Amino acid sequence: MDSLIIPVIIGLIAGIALVIIFSTSDIGSTENSNPIFPQSNHVTVVVEGLKDSYHAGEPIRFDVRVEGYGYYCQSPNAAIWNTNQFLKSLPVWGSGLPIVSCDINGPQPVYHYIDDVYDWSAYQDIRIQQVGNYTLGVRLGEPLMAEKQFAVVP
Repeated sequence: MDSLIIPVIIGLIAGIALVIIFSTSDIGSTENSNPIFPQSNHVTVVVEGLKDSYHAGEPIRFDVRVEGYGYYCQSPNAAIWNTNQFLKSLPVWGSGLPIVSCDINGPQPVYHYIDDVYDWSAYQDIRIQQVGNYTLGVRLGEPLMAEKQFAVVP
């Protein structure tokens, strides 16, 4: 019986030491500075083709490019707000709800290269009749990832 106590104590000490080592190191961390073999998502969202101004009633055309590496499970969504209005939280145009295209609880490959373009103006007629200053905001997930201002003139 006494011969089992020493290996058990050594095993406990080794286990505790491993827990301490892994909790204080970046082994197993999702952040990695190696650009060739990334460990986490790095996605940028850019608004392309949006002009600085439009005439009232002129079609508004733009693309949203999602580029980088990683994995994302939903399409971006966009909205345009009149920045002159008191209630800036009410958009004058919205792309609709994002489309979820994968199991967000499933495995997500981080080595996947992304270069996707979304063009809502290809199938939606986006026109603003009211003269003023406007903001286009694009989200991919929760944070606002891209924002661009433009004006509608007479």
